[in-house]
Amino acid sequence: MLSTDASSFIRLAKDITARKIPLRFQAKGNSMRPAIEDGDTVTVAPVSADDVRPLDIICCLSRNGRVLVHRVTRILAGSDQRFFLVQGDNQVKGAEKISAGDVLGKVCAIRRNPKLLPARLRNFLSLALKRMQGTKNYGFLIKKIFKPQIAFTCREADTGLFRFSAVWGKKAAAIADLANDPAQLPVYQGWWLCDVWTHWAFRRIGLAEKLVAMACAEAAAKNAAVLRLLVFADNAAALQLYEKSGFKKAVIAEIEKDLKQEESLAGRRRILMMKQIA
Repeated sequence: MLSTDASSFIRLAKDITARKIPLRFQAKGNSMRPAIEDGDTVTVAPVSADDVRPLDIICCLSRNGRVLVHRVTRILAGSDQRFFLVQGDNQVKGAEKISAGDVLGKVCAIRRNPKLLPARLRNFLSLALKRMQGTKNYGFLIKKIFKPQIAFTCREADTGLFRFSAVWGKKAAAIADLANDPAQLPVYQGWWLCDVWTHWAFRRIGLAEKLVAMACAEAAAKNAAVLRLLVFADNAAALQLYEKSGFKKAVIAEIEKDLKQEESLAGRRRILMMKQIA
């Protein structure tokens, strides 16, 4: 595989799929975990928009020109073409509307990153770690070892997207994004807290809580009246974090309809939470 910049990759992807040739590349990011892990090799086959179905994973172009590999949650019929609502399995912001002309292809194969441990071993280690993290002294020891060396940063990753990071050396210990994408459907426009993530080795030392507070402060500086997020209803730790940070469960009819549709397709429920900023 070749290494290339984003704009060159988009041109290359369009050219290859237009020739009806499968496209293979290395996935970056965590938005599709656990189906697609960071570093997995993904093969995308050209596909007609008429052959795309709910729950398919497609490669497409977003309205701001980014390449997405996300799951189709809903199909909308327009007057002259189809539209798709797509969303990452591990993504907490609203689905994005994609036109049929921006679909590059459908994921037909996923090859695991060879640097990843086998799934069974990862699950076993994850369970063992959770038990360790539940002990009285774990948080105290981790704070003593790691927290003094962790730096907190904020950068504008894209227009309307701010990335807050907790960094230990060169390693990301935790991240949180603050996003306001005017290309979203009207009901999803405004400021959203999304993609909050903490590396397993840095949990229980308050990093996510700190980043959420930083994001709330930035939203206030941007004159946001309210900050919203979506969280899985069965994620007790995340619910506790957000409630502690001042978020409350809320219902907006249009979003609730999408969430119920998503649950019927994916089998997992997400809920809306909001915090008044101003």
